[in-house]
Amino acid sequence: MKHRFSFFSFILSAAIFSSCSNAYYESKPLESIKTKPKVEEKVAVFYRPLSKKESKAYLGRVWQRSGYQPVQVVIENYSDSSIRFVRKGISMPTEDLQIIKEKAHSSTKLKVLVVGAPSIASISMGLIGLALSPATFGVSGILLPIAVGGTGVHTASTWIKADLKLDKDYEEKFLTDKEIDGGAIHEGIIFVPKEDFSDKFRVKIFDTKHERLIVVQAKKFKG
Repeated sequence: MKHRFSFFSFILSAAIFSSCSNAYYESKPLESIKTKPKVEEKVAVFYRPLSKKESKAYLGRVWQRSGYQPVQVVIENYSDSSIRFVRKGISMPTEDLQIIKEKAHSSTKLKVLVVGAPSIASISMGLIGLALSPATFGVSGILLPIAVGGTGVHTASTWIKADLKLDKDYEEKFLTDKEIDGGAIHEGIIFVPKEDFSDKFRVKIFDTKHERLIVVQAKKFKG
């Protein structure tokens, strides 16, 4: 029986520690695009497609490998009145935030299931052995599964916390629908299916003061 516990513990430990490198979610904050407005413009839209390296740095993963092109978009309102931006006004299809978040940490859910469930089972077996027959299993045969199981549960918990951190970060960086005050800037990331991404796209903006729709040609930020 000791051999069974030792072999199970070794396999579980290898699975846990080989995956620990992905247990923490870290990313860089977005940097605002610095622009020089033209006097005659009331609204301008600037964009910058993120490279694979930038996607990894700012979003924690390479989204191009998942079929999406992340694009930083900045909407600048030069007028003294508010304007309304709706993401559906972009001439390219973009993915919803909830779907992006689910895709971002779907692998984590699987890892939690694979590591968490056996870890809990390992702890349970160790406790049962400790309560019923410590002499049969031996102290090391009981405590080792409990220790390894505890490490697995901790790792699974860390992954869950990383997902919560990811969700908050994406919610802050995602380009949301918004009423943009006069002289204000609204920026964020959109996720465009790679096959639908175009360097030439337009954005519909609603001028709330004059109650009219403005179509703005997006300009690629250079610098």
